[in-house]
Amino acid sequence: MPDELRDLWPSVIDTSVISPIAILKYQASQLRDKTQGLLEAAIRTFTSDDKLSVYDFQIIAPALDRYTYVLFQTWHKPDFVYPVSVRFEPWIEEAKKERGGVGILTWERPSGIRTASSPSEFFGTVREITGV
Repeated sequence: MPDELRDLWPSVIDTSVISPIAILKYQASQLRDKTQGLLEAAIRTFTSDDKLSVYDFQIIAPALDRYTYVLFQTWHKPDFVYPVSVRFEPWIEEAKKERGGVGILTWERPSGIRTASSPSEFFGTVREITGV
């Protein structure tokens, strides 16, 4: 039995990590104002068959009978929000061209899917997609 009980946690625990879903929801909330209502954005959330938390970033055109387009998709394990993976179709197409059009993905060949290990990396990835 130990001689004394001690607190083994660090004196400061960082609780300020911004989750991917919080980042996506904020970005979605900004689109309507930026486009004077021509476009809106929404986040569709679901769990994949292999239990990943998945988010579709959808662009919605109200004037076109609410036509919806998935701009990009992100996912992460349910128990950790980072790393988060991002699938953006132009990156996939670029990776296919680099592989000579081959659709088979291997560890040696780029898939076009990117991974962000922190909120700042995720901001950068989303920034690249939105063109800012």
